[in-house]
Formats: sequence, C-alpha cells, structure tokens
Amino acid sequence: IPGIQRDYVWKTTQVRDLMDSLYRGYPVGTMLVWDTDQHLPVRSLGTTEWKNLETVLKQSLLLDGQQRLTSLYYALVTGHVNLYFNALAGAGTFAATTAKRSWSVRSIPVRELVHSSVEAVLKNCNYDLSRPDYSVVRARVQRLFDILDRVVSIDTLHDFDYQEVTN
Repeated sequence: IPGIQRDYVWKTTQVRDLMDSLYRGYPVGTMLVWDTDQHLPVRSLGTTEWKNLETVLKQSLLLDGQQRLTSLYYALVTGHVNLYFNALAGAGTFAATTAKRSWSVRSIPVRELVHSSVEAVLKNCNYDLSRPDYSVVRARVQRLFDILDRVVSIDTLHDFDYQEVTN
C-alpha cells in the first residue's frame, strides 16, 4: 500500500456489511492497482509500519480497495474483527462482537472459513443431520464458504507517474 493511502478506518459494522454483500453475491467494487518502478514508501496490508523497498524493480501498489482488503484480512485471517454467521436467521446473517461465542449454527466464527470446510463447521456446531432444515442450513454454510471463491475485478494502471496517480 503506498504512502498516499489513508490508514485503515472502517468500523466493524462496515466489515459486517462487506461480508454480507459478499455472501449475497452483491458487487463489492473494483480494486485499483498501480504498477510502478518508482521507489515510494509502502506498507503491508494490515500494518502501519512504512518501508522503502529500494531493491524492488517494479511494485504493484493498491490505490483503491485497501479498506475492503484489510477488512477481509482482519475478519478471515487475523480475527482482529470478530464476525459470526447465523445460518438460521433470515437467509443467513452476520453479527460483529467483541465477546467470544461458542460454536453453533447461530454462531459460526467467520475467521474459521480459511481453516475449515462446510462439513467440519456443521460437525463443530453439532448440527443434527436428521433435522428437517439440515439441507437449508448446509446450503447457507456452503454459500458462506463460497465467499472465499468470489472474484473481484482489478484494474491496473501502467506507465503513470506519481503526479498523475495523486491528482
């Protein structure tokens, strides 16, 4: 992320809404990347530490999409944003909380998506296969996992200098 980007500012409710949009298949916007050979201060996604990468010949810098990508990183990888999915409410809903919850189909930790499977989640939730709504709940949990396979458009700027990108 280049130094021209603001810090991460999204609230937990915005992260929840992003996950809900991904779950429902709504568009979540295009990412904008700048391929440049200019040496600029940069930082990694989810950090505040700035670095100069003098040895890099070409770098791809994220110009638009930092809030969304950092939110996904915090929700799915680090657990910095604590989101839970309720497979029984409506067509499936997300909730944000600071409290740790026990596993259930009303409380599936979103951060487990990258470490688990649909079957493992349902097993951890102790959800009975013989329940009449099992196929509906399983489909909602599958749809939750489908978030990991969503494709987001990325536009790339080439041959632009710093002045052009910052104007």
